[in-house]
Amino acid sequence: GQAGEDGYEYATFAAGFAAAKRGETARATSYARQLAARNDEAKRSVLARATGGVVVPIILEMSLRAELLQRAG
Repeated sequence: GQAGEDGYEYATFAAGFAAAKRGETARATSYARQLAARNDEAKRSVLARATGGVVVPIILEMSLRAELLQRAG
């Protein structure tokens, strides 16, 4: 699928994670920025009981950033 095609941003994460695994740091970082832009407002307003489309993209962004940090050492 195309990055960003669903409300949960799975495709954006998958594209970024694959790029990170290939060592394409700039491309992976770009996808992380896409996730961050999508999540910016949500991060400030997430309620404790928020689920699904609000929380999943935030978790995916954190996971992608963690992979980038691990690869960077």
